Amino acid sequence: MAKFPFTRLAMAIAAVALATGIAFAAVTFKSVSVTLDNATADLDIAFTAVGLPSGTDTIINATAPYSSVWACVSRSSKLVKPTISDPYYDLGQDNASVHLTVDKNGRAIGTVTLSPEERTGTCQGNKTWEMVKVEYGTVTLTVNGATWTGSGATWNPYGL
Repeated sequence: MAKFPFTRLAMAIAAVALATGIAFAAVTFKSVSVTLDNATADLDIAFTAVGLPSGTDTIINATAPYSSVWACVSRSSKLVKPTISDPYYDLGQDNASVHLTVDKNGRAIGTVTLSPEERTGTCQGNKTWEMVKVEYGTVTLTVNGATWTGSGATWNPYGL
C-alpha cells in the first residue's frame, strides 16, 4: 500500500482534468446591478456570473421580499382619502428566474426582473386602483451554489 494514496489520486484527477480541458473554477457573481424601473416599479437585476461550465444551460434565480400599498387614485394623480377598504397593504416574496446558455468563457450575462403581485380593488367615480408604493427588501441571486445578496429599493411616486 502506498504511503500517500490520496496525493496520487489527486494528481491523477488533475492530469485527467488538464488533458480533457476541465477547469475547476468557483462559480461567482462578477458584477451585479440593481435598478428600479420608475415607470413600472419593477426591480431589474443585471448580472454577470462566471466560473460556469461553458456551453451549458443554467438558471439564475432571484428573490426578494416586498411590501406594497394599493389605493384609489384620482385622475389628477393625487391620492384620494382611502375608504374603509383602502389602502390595501400587501406583503410578499417575489421570485423570478432566467434561463441562459453559458458562453465559451464560462460566463452567463443577463437580467432578471422582480415585480410585486398585482392586487385588485374597486374604486368609485373617476378613480383608478393603482399601486402607490413598493419597497423591496434584500435581493438574493443564486446559480450553481453561488449566492449574491444586496440591497433592494423603494418606489414611492406619491411620497407616502
